[in-house]
Amino acid sequence: YQRRVHGGVGVVCKQKIVDEPLTPFACHVLACCKQIPAGFYSTYGDIAAFLQTSARPVGTALKKNPYAPVVPCHRVLAGDSSIGGFNGAKDPNSLQVQRKLHLLAEEGLVFGGDYRVVARLRAVRRFTSFVQPTAADLELSSLSKPLRLEPPEQSASSSKRMRAN
Repeated sequence: YQRRVHGGVGVVCKQKIVDEPLTPFACHVLACCKQIPAGFYSTYGDIAAFLQTSARPVGTALKKNPYAPVVPCHRVLAGDSSIGGFNGAKDPNSLQVQRKLHLLAEEGLVFGGDYRVVARLRAVRRFTSFVQPTAADLELSSLSKPLRLEPPEQSASSSKRMRAN
C-alpha cells in the first residue's frame, strides 16, 4: 500500500497495487470511458446500450477500475444525471462521491442540490457518441501502473465527526 493526498481535496486514500487481470468486458467498458471528453459525462445506461448489455455490469466494471482517474470513470453518472456511485460508495456525503463531484466540477460540470447535473447542461454535455474500440484502445497495460483507491482508515472519533456534519 501507498498513502497520498488524493486530488487536492484533503482526502487521504490508500492505493493498492492491483494484480488481477481485467476481463475483456471490463476492458471494453474502460475503453468507452476513455472516449468521454473532459467536461462531459455519460451514463451507465449509455455505455450499456453501446455494449449491448445492462447498466449493472457496467457499474461493476467501473467500480473495479484500477486506472482511475487516467481512465475517467468519474465521468459516468446515473441515468437521471445524478452523481451515482464512485469507488464503491453510493452515499452522496461519502468522501468517495464528494471526490467524484470535485473532479467533475474541476472539469466544468455543475450539479444542483439534488446531486444532478443542472438542467441547462444535461443535453449539451451528455456524451453518447461511442465508437468501437480498436485493439490498441483495449490494451490498457500501456497506462500507468494500475492502482485501486480505497477509502481511508477511520478511527471511531473521526467516524463520529463525519456523522455529526
